[in-house]
Amino acid sequence: MREYDLIADWFPSDRGRIVGVAEALALAATLATHSRILDVGCGNGVPVTEALVDAGYCVIGLDSSAGMLDHFQGNLPSVLVVRGDARRCPFAGEAFDAAISMGMLFHLSRADQALTFASVSRVLKPGAPFLFTGAEIERRR
Repeated sequence: MREYDLIADWFPSDRGRIVGVAEALALAATLATHSRILDVGCGNGVPVTEALVDAGYCVIGLDSSAGMLDHFQGNLPSVLVVRGDARRCPFAGEAFDAAISMGMLFHLSRADQALTFASVSRVLKPGAPFLFTGAEIERRR
């Protein structure tokens, strides 16, 4: 997303170091140590990817913003990160034990959210959890 390229330098100063960490670690605690977790919309990798890696999980980041990924690589140089579109996850099927997405899906239209759910589901092992945050659901009258 071009917008995140524009705010990549400013973003860390506005984002807390605990947002989403407890929830991501709670999900990870249900998995075996060293499980593969996909962080969809990983941004600069802080705080969620960092916390999961520190807890012993194999995390791969996915984000469309080159600017954010530059910061990710500076923050977590040993962690694999891929520039790509969540609507078309560039990974093999059933490659991950879990996926998380904190603060990304609300940027997408409903149709693109559906594409993202399908794409992420394809790369998850059967029964693997997907933890995500979203916006309020629009009411129909």
